[in-house]
Amino acid sequence: MVALAHECSSAVKEGKLLVATCLSYSNRLSLKQRIYEAEKFEKYISILCHQAETRLPQFSAGGFFAIDYTMLTMVGGSLTTNMVIVLQFIQGNSKIC
Repeated sequence: MVALAHECSSAVKEGKLLVATCLSYSNRLSLKQRIYEAEKFEKYISILCHQAETRLPQFSAGGFFAIDYTMLTMVGGSLTTNMVIVLQFIQGNSKIC
């Protein structure tokens, strides 16, 4: 489960890095002398940048919760809560007998 959370978080980071890289290239191209090929390349970079910004990778479990490091704390909290409940039932049953 830790590996899954790590991989999903890494993919989201790479998506954000792609946006930063596209913006960097786009800024560099706009400073250079414009020629036809550079304008065409800048157009493709701008489209890629827009797509990367609007469609950042996100992983979820059917839309119920995000799969990332916060999932681990959620699962840990749920396990702890359920263990406390089970222990209380076990203690309650031992007193009755």
